Amino acid sequence: MAQSQSFVTKVPLVLAHKIDRLQYFLSNPLWLVMRQVCKFKLGRMLYRIGIPKTTDIPTSRNTSASVFEAVPTVTSVVEALKQDGMCGGFQLAPSVVEEIVQFAKSTPCYGDRRKQLGFYYDDREKAEQLANRAFAIGHFWNVPVMCSTVDRIRQDPALLAIAAHYLQGTPVHQGSQMWWTFAKPNTEAPLKSKGDAGQEFHYDLDDSYSVKFFFFLTDVDANSGAHVYVQGSHRWKQLRHQWKREGIPEAELMRTYGDDAVITVEGKAGLGFVEDTACFHRGIPSRSRDRLLLTVQYALRDYKMQSSIVQPASLSLVPGYRPEARLLSLQR
Repeated sequence: MAQSQSFVTKVPLVLAHKIDRLQYFLSNPLWLVMRQVCKFKLGRMLYRIGIPKTTDIPTSRNTSASVFEAVPTVTSVVEALKQDGMCGGFQLAPSVVEEIVQFAKSTPCYGDRRKQLGFYYDDREKAEQLANRAFAIGHFWNVPVMCSTVDRIRQDPALLAIAAHYLQGTPVHQGSQMWWTFAKPNTEAPLKSKGDAGQEFHYDLDDSYSVKFFFFLTDVDANSGAHVYVQGSHRWKQLRHQWKREGIPEAELMRTYGDDAVITVEGKAGLGFVEDTACFHRGIPSRSRDRLLLTVQYALRDYKMQSSIVQPASLSLVPGYRPEARLLSLQR
């Protein structure tokens, strides 16, 4: 009987998710066209036509307003992005990291990005039992609106200057995303869940040219969700890899671009780096502890497809999940 009830509960959630995804992809035909055309360098150049190149981009930043303890120079970042597709050296202030982590632990996240599967981080096991599934990630919706600290990062003059210089145009904020990647010590996530969590090698096509800043909000190593990218793969890709945007085995990427081109990024909480995500990249599945990651993305156009902003009324908690007892205990 319990199994039957679980099935009945699960079917509407699956259908709602599929309908939501279909609406998502059909809501912007121009975005769908861009995703095909900009797989190729000529297509990206054509899509760049009509967007004026900026000639007077400020290189200084207001350090008093910065959320960072350390930021590399604009020139060094842009040169590294052009050559390698990635540049590190960013460090968030500890107080900034603490504020965001506190937000992440006191605000519902949503299992595998499904808007009907909300729960608090500390209640993940209870939520998984009620949903009858193991979550690969816990995604946060409406982060820039609900967390002022994340919005400060989005508006930081250093990030805007770097994005403007690299894109050679006025940077448009496409979205700020934040999610937990949950540790799975003894199990292998299903293939689809790995793709949804960004754990397969892929490259992004969110505009003809775009740049994304990544920030570790927990300590990250090879066993807790390290980031991996293929150096220089934003400049040149094998024709087959231009068509096949995701799911390419690491061994094949090493044969094509060289063993030394596949680079792992680890670091303490607060570490940041910027990447041209036309590079192949992925997150390593976490085995030892959960990882909290924030990304902030800029491009030349915004197709409204990378935003984490949704109608609050569209969000709901896992069916049967009652966080009242937890909230009461926190208030005591």
